[in-house]
Amino acid sequence: MLPEHESLIYKHFPDLVRDCDLERIMRSLSFKDPIISKMMDNVKIEEDRRHNNRCILFQLVKTNSSTVFLKLVETLRTLNYHELADKLEDKPPTQRYKHTTVCNKPPESHLEKLKIDVKYATKFCDTDDFCYKTRSRNRGQVLIINNMVFETERHITRRGAEVDERNLKELFEKMGFYVDLYRNLSRDEIKTVVKKFSEKEYKEAPDMAFVIIMSHGEKIENKTVIIGSDGQAVEEEWIIMQFNNQSCSLFRNKPKILIFNICRGDLVDNLVHFAQQTQSDSACTKNPEVGDDERYYSDLMICHPSVEGFQAHRDVVRGCWYIELICTTFMENSCEVDVETMMKMVERGLKKRISEKMTRQTSTFLNIAFKTCYLNPGIYEDDGHIALFEQSQAV
Repeated sequence: MLPEHESLIYKHFPDLVRDCDLERIMRSLSFKDPIISKMMDNVKIEEDRRHNNRCILFQLVKTNSSTVFLKLVETLRTLNYHELADKLEDKPPTQRYKHTTVCNKPPESHLEKLKIDVKYATKFCDTDDFCYKTRSRNRGQVLIINNMVFETERHITRRGAEVDERNLKELFEKMGFYVDLYRNLSRDEIKTVVKKFSEKEYKEAPDMAFVIIMSHGEKIENKTVIIGSDGQAVEEEWIIMQFNNQSCSLFRNKPKILIFNICRGDLVDNLVHFAQQTQSDSACTKNPEVGDDERYYSDLMICHPSVEGFQAHRDVVRGCWYIELICTTFMENSCEVDVETMMKMVERGLKKRISEKMTRQTSTFLNIAFKTCYLNPGIYEDDGHIALFEQSQAV
């Protein structure tokens, strides 16, 4: 592709992603052009049209053909995307084409929300000593805190976060978990809810715990903080401390997965500059209330949508990339794949995603003496036999 054509594509990248269906356009051209046909073979089509458009455009600018760009413009005109065609030809918009692009926008199939369809387990996978036993009727407790609206002007409304909330709640309930959901909590309310969750007592002890906190996040004095709805910050470290083996005796020796869906700084991964992250270990004084054979921290997995110092992406329609991939991966694979492997699958999914601004995202997780953990969705053990969760809990 000629450099001037490549520049025009990047100049109008957001418009092309938003306003047309490039898969349909390029498929129609691929029947006539082997170069385009080969290019489309390299694109993995997903349900999200805008994601597909981004991938197609990045493949398009890599082609060596000087005619592909011209064919794209011609086809846009044929399909009445005149405003887009004018932009790619660097022409000023013409009055007679006003509103035609709107009338000819593609079907809004990308607006369809993710359908949570959990594939249930047919057998227990936790069969060796290196696995947690996750077979009881009380499979686990899930705490979800979703801050969307903030009192301070500098923290904008997290549009699309309601989609993440709904998807997560439906996912875990269908897998057989009990979900506590809170929305728009202040700093003090976050602390109260987290502490109450970590210290709660149950008639039947849960197999595991998930804590999922979604909000704005910042880096203050080299510490990651979570922003409450009042604009005040809670240190992430404080939340993690509530789930050590002293503070959270109920889940001692049981898997605890903490997912912080927050930004961890202002840096962006723009395909060119790569960040290197170094971590240091801090020594902790052993608390005498923890038994001699216990460690202060264990059985913890701490998950983040981005590398420390970097931002995370949120789609205002489909929700956060990270949460959507967690929901998709868990509902399709938790019947036979363990949690740590699934989080690696989530990262592989993130690797394929590119924003309109050509930024990307890399997730991370920290394994703190965390063994193999299977969720065994939809089933529990009853007197040595496999039983199905009741409709009210698993659906």
